[in-house]
Amino acid sequence: MFVYIRNNTLSKVHLTQFHFLPIIIHIILLGGYSILNYFSENLLYYRKKRGMTQNDIARKVFVKHQTISNYEKNTRTCDLNTLVLLSNALDITLDELIKNPHP
Repeated sequence: MFVYIRNNTLSKVHLTQFHFLPIIIHIILLGGYSILNYFSENLLYYRKKRGMTQNDIARKVFVKHQTISNYEKNTRTCDLNTLVLLSNALDITLDELIKNPHP
């Protein structure tokens, strides 16, 4: 089990939940700093920049629009496959989506 703090809340993740493993590894390697710090705001920024609604992008990545809303509000994380689908749908790199603050 791995314990971490997200949004000032103590959370537990079983290491059998492999979809979290890449994120956990990055957090450990970066000393607790998550590379997903900019994900929520970048998703919102690039979605609006492309003139897309939450429904538009949700259809492209095979999730519900509520899921996109939760990503944008930073109340839900997504797996690596979804990150790749989102970056492709927005025509941006993964770095632009998760690592760097938007311009």
